[in-house]
Amino acid sequence: MSTCDAEEFAGRRLIVGIEETEVSDETVGFLCSIHAGGVILYARNIESVEQTNRLIADLRAALDRPLLVAIDHEGGLVVRFKRGVTMFPGNSALGVAATPAEAESVGRVMGEELRSIGFDVNLAPVLDVLTPAYNPGITIRSFGDDPARVAELGGAMIRGMQAAGLAACAKHLPGKGAATVDAHHDLPVIELDRGVAEEHLRPFRRAARAGVACMMTSHVIVPAWERDETMPATFSHTIATELVRLDLRHEGVLISDDLDMGAVAKHWSIEAAAVRAIEAGHDLLLVCHDRERMLAAHKALAEAYDAGRFSAKTVAESDARISDLLGRSTASPRPRKTDSQAARELEGRLARGALELRHGACDLVPFPPGLSIAVVYPRLDDIGPVHVEDGMLDMGKLVAARFEQNGISPGLLPYRLDCEPNEIRKLFHAAKAYEAIVLVCYHVMAHAPERELLRAFEAFEDRLVVVLTRNPLDAGLIETSPTVLVTHGFRTFQIGAAIELLCGRQA
Repeated sequence: MSTCDAEEFAGRRLIVGIEETEVSDETVGFLCSIHAGGVILYARNIESVEQTNRLIADLRAALDRPLLVAIDHEGGLVVRFKRGVTMFPGNSALGVAATPAEAESVGRVMGEELRSIGFDVNLAPVLDVLTPAYNPGITIRSFGDDPARVAELGGAMIRGMQAAGLAACAKHLPGKGAATVDAHHDLPVIELDRGVAEEHLRPFRRAARAGVACMMTSHVIVPAWERDETMPATFSHTIATELVRLDLRHEGVLISDDLDMGAVAKHWSIEAAAVRAIEAGHDLLLVCHDRERMLAAHKALAEAYDAGRFSAKTVAESDARISDLLGRSTASPRPRKTDSQAARELEGRLARGALELRHGACDLVPFPPGLSIAVVYPRLDDIGPVHVEDGMLDMGKLVAARFEQNGISPGLLPYRLDCEPNEIRKLFHAAKAYEAIVLVCYHVMAHAPERELLRAFEAFEDRLVVVLTRNPLDAGLIETSPTVLVTHGFRTFQIGAAIELLCGRQA
């Protein structure tokens, strides 16, 4: 086999991240040097819809060949745009509020919007089934804990996306809803018996029947599927080939999760990880953040190809699947069909429908006009721009405007997610003067200072409303009986809908 063949084989298997918001000669040279089959865009690459459309078009023009362009656009927590696209609630909200037809509509709008910008592949939806255990990497990204419901809504979303010409990707096979370690940081081991593991696989069976274009594995060890209890799904031939191709009968592309994640990077070299993932049965590998690791993965794959590590039959079959997916990128972006107003109405209807109000000791809800209210809320600039769209970096402005529309001028008490005891004491003292207190929580289980803040404010039990935005399971940390409102997300329209409900303006 020639060196050229080996290098092209290796590059074609890689979807890599870039750093820029506009095309540079350096980036084009790098992508050419590794023959990259695709790129994935993150928030760091996206300033606006128009700029992103131009970036994608310029990349393709500069490379002068088909190029897969992918994005993680799940809705809710994981949206890379700050403006210009419909900010649908995430899967958790859809699991509470959506019909299958509405989930399909969400997928269709996502597909139309992303395809019109120039994307080929959306690495969504998440089909992981939650368990009672806290899963730090998933939470509101999941449709919920009912495998049948996850399968139904996930299949509907896939149909909608792909009807709009966008390739969907069901993730994270074989299901990591029961993981208690975030694979971004380290390697989870999921201990489930075979029957329960089969239930976690049910949504992927539905996705395969729906003709999903791609599936993504997860960096998790699942002994129920792989006898070698040291081997993650990423390297497991049993999972990536036997389960995917023979059991699920998935005919599309199989993609690895990002090989830069801690679950892999802490335990294997990028060279070993790339080769073992292809040997297991993957068609495409994500290497999203570290250019040196991208180069090393490319070199290792090329050398393994030259050494005959991959059979001619599996290479040919994989090439055919990749070619089918690449065929989508040769088509012109499709114009959007769904009316923007209809999309916004669906966005709002789902946000309102997902609200869960649990009445407790505070009997002041709905708040009457003129009530003295303190709103204690997180400064979301603490988590950076990755998960926060325009209008939410300063939540106070949104909160004040929505309450004032309902005849209430709230006192605004922002807090940092890493707030120190002295800051908590000051907030507590300031809140004492108000008749009612609304404590907006971001992710209590993940932030110890926020847990201390919650514990302190539970002293206001009979005039306290706790709003849980990022993790419904945070409710389990509440030791008293305040009124609790679960929003299943923290997008602007979800916070707005929550305030309307607290003021008695919606059912």
